Amino acid sequence: MNSHDKLEAICIDAWKNGIHFKVVDHYNPPNNVPDLERIAGISSHHNTIIMGNFNSHSTRWGYSNTSGTGKAVEKLLDNSALIRIPSRPTLLSYGCHSRTPHTDLNSCKPVTQNFKKVRLDGYSQLSDEYATGDLINDNPDKSYELFFKGILREDKESIPSGQVKKHLSFWNECLDLLKSERNAARCRAENSHNIANCILLRKAQAKLKRAIILSKTFRSFAANLDFRKYDPRANRFVSYLNNEKSSQHSEPIPANGKLLTIRTEIATALSKNYAAISRLYISARDRKAIYDKGPAPSPTEQDSPLLNKDFSYDELLFATNALKKGKFAGPDRVFLELIINLGSKVLRTFLKHINLTWKTRVPHQGRKAEVISLLKKGKPTNNLDSCRSISLISVCCKVAEKMVECKLREFLESKCTISDCQAGFRRHRSSMDKFMKLTQAVKYGFC
Repeated sequence: MNSHDKLEAICIDAWKNGIHFKVVDHYNPPNNVPDLERIAGISSHHNTIIMGNFNSHSTRWGYSNTSGTGKAVEKLLDNSALIRIPSRPTLLSYGCHSRTPHTDLNSCKPVTQNFKKVRLDGYSQLSDEYATGDLINDNPDKSYELFFKGILREDKESIPSGQVKKHLSFWNECLDLLKSERNAARCRAENSHNIANCILLRKAQAKLKRAIILSKTFRSFAANLDFRKYDPRANRFVSYLNNEKSSQHSEPIPANGKLLTIRTEIATALSKNYAAISRLYISARDRKAIYDKGPAPSPTEQDSPLLNKDFSYDELLFATNALKKGKFAGPDRVFLELIINLGSKVLRTFLKHINLTWKTRVPHQGRKAEVISLLKKGKPTNNLDSCRSISLISVCCKVAEKMVECKLREFLESKCTISDCQAGFRRHRSSMDKFMKLTQAVKYGFC
């Protein structure tokens, strides 16, 4: 907010059940276009609730026109992860007159997508209805924006947000079968009033109860844990046994002789620290040359027909199924599960977009990444060097990279460019095979 801005806002930090919430209450006078940059920075917190009166007119929430304040609020909603909770417009203005309606906007940071409640059939059908030829044009940036905006629209209609209500983590298919048998036995006993059917009902109830108890036991839980690879449940279980509580630290971080407490300032300090220790240095001149450089000259058809050929539909399906599921979304907020469950028609449209980027260039939206800092294990929380960064990229780029990787691997294998002695990063080959060959050759040398 600047000095000419008349927006009044107050931010409160609240904790409930160990969860940190940021609650922002504000009031914006009529005919005032606020500077929402500070509120956008606050909304980067995981749990944020913004409520109050913006006095903003927009066709999105029932007004006949869109004012300058409404455009500012629309920009805030579009450029952040906030969602608007629909509420009735307040028709009372100053002096209890009802000339100009004023709406109260309540926004909160959305939680992760609830794929356990997803309606896959409806989502696939809606996506196929949305797929048209107008989505893909000669501009990769415009095609990217139109395509993923439609996916997010169908996502909101088909996939709910929030946690699973009354979700039973121990429930499985065997319990579903026993429950259906119990229900069938109950119907027979109620309709026939026969003692034999009542005995069968008691047996079915006892079987179901015993199976539920066994599913809840420690032995069944520990049998499904896999300590040989990364398993979040195993890590949480070991942390619980060691009496380690995983909680986000809110300790101030010292930097440049002062304590940083605001998350935006901490993020800026972490970014500068990452840039200082980065091994890759690109000057401003070289960076401008990279971004302004046009599409690279494509090889001729005689040299590499495989690289000039467009990607096929089977390659797209293989790439989407090869990627790991359950990962965080990138800056576009599109999960891999949304791409996998698309209809066949919209998948072919997505394939056209990938072939367009393969022939021209990568969209600017695909070059962006969301950098998140994670605390290293056993390191102090008040030191910038104790955090490591990970980059969340777009799912579209992940799928395209997998397809390009498969095509390059096939090209190199067909040209016999890679030595036959190399086993690393190659399919159906292992470093252990080379080790065994070396051991066998040494053994034969002494014979």
